[in-house]
Amino acid sequence: MFQQNFGTLYHYELKKIVRRKLLWIALAVCILAHVAGLMYPLFSTYYADGELTASHLQMYTVDRTYREKLSGRKIDDELLREMATAYRKIPSDVEQYTLTDEYQTYARPYSDIYGIVHNWTGMDRETMMDWNANEASLYALRRINLERDWKELHLTETEKTFWANQESRMERPVTYYYHEAYSAMIDSYLTVGITMLLLIAVILSGVFSEEHIRRTDQLILSSAKGKNLAYWAKIFAGGTVSMAFAAILSLIVAVLSFAIHGTGGFHAAIQLVLHFYSCPLTLGQAYLIMSAVLMITALLWGVFVMVLSEILRSNVATLAVSTGLILSGMIVDSISDRFRIISQLWDSLPMRFLSPWNVFSVRPITLSGHCFTSWQIIPVIYILCSIIIAILGKRAFQQYQVSGR
Repeated sequence: MFQQNFGTLYHYELKKIVRRKLLWIALAVCILAHVAGLMYPLFSTYYADGELTASHLQMYTVDRTYREKLSGRKIDDELLREMATAYRKIPSDVEQYTLTDEYQTYARPYSDIYGIVHNWTGMDRETMMDWNANEASLYALRRINLERDWKELHLTETEKTFWANQESRMERPVTYYYHEAYSAMIDSYLTVGITMLLLIAVILSGVFSEEHIRRTDQLILSSAKGKNLAYWAKIFAGGTVSMAFAAILSLIVAVLSFAIHGTGGFHAAIQLVLHFYSCPLTLGQAYLIMSAVLMITALLWGVFVMVLSEILRSNVATLAVSTGLILSGMIVDSISDRFRIISQLWDSLPMRFLSPWNVFSVRPITLSGHCFTSWQIIPVIYILCSIIIAILGKRAFQQYQVSGR
């Protein structure tokens, strides 16, 4: 009987949310924004010295052909020497070397490998021209930069050892795969996260407050199921919609990226995009993790917005507070790593956490002497916080029953 009653109320509350025109309008706007964001770079133009040289679509088509030819090759001595030899053909006395025939003919086919070497080692073009290109040197320079990064982040010796162990598990030499779709998905993640939080705030800010505004709250509270089941039905319905939004946005970005760039890259090492992250993950695994994190964050944010609407009893006030929190996460970009605990707590909040560099943060979380990555611990904390906030919200719901009109 309990399951039947709860199921009936749950489906009723779910229909109330889903049937709102505002939901579909907001979702359509979000989808169009992401379509435009992924498509726009391909239709812009490239100028050099004030003259149109090519469209980005033409440049992308050429670069994609070169990258697909390199896909499946290991970044080893042979490939590094080919890249270095090609780049040494570029005249050293030109400023915009990418406009030279030597670059277009010899070096451009290896531009993605050059970019990876540059990002891993920090070498500029002049330094790289004198570099004895070889695999051992590449990974040694990468390790030096990693350790410098760990020091700047004020990691403890235990944390440094943890990352050193993770780095040792990385495939050597790394295999290059064409991965443009996954790179686009990861680049879009922050935008997806912010639009999702705003969308949830707009849709769920009235779940409880509208009952107070329309004066139907006492009717609900005095009914047989009003004290408990109605509250949990609203919470579960709002949580379902929130997670569905996250899943839809993740799926749309993935489908669009695959349609534009192709499906290659699932098995590419995460280090090809997130250069100083040492976990032995592939880009495909990374995006699945990011999608799961997005859904769990959506659950927490949805519960928070709904409980806030019950406490404030105003959808306008709820939306204002929620939007203010999202904007604060965008304005206060970061806190100095010298204040490690405060900085890490700030970056773990929902309006800050939904970015690739925070989901895959180099700052681990240490519990009982064991190090865990952010994506392993923060989602668990979010689920616990969702439960706690929902329970506290029920107390506010019941207290209004006693002290309300």
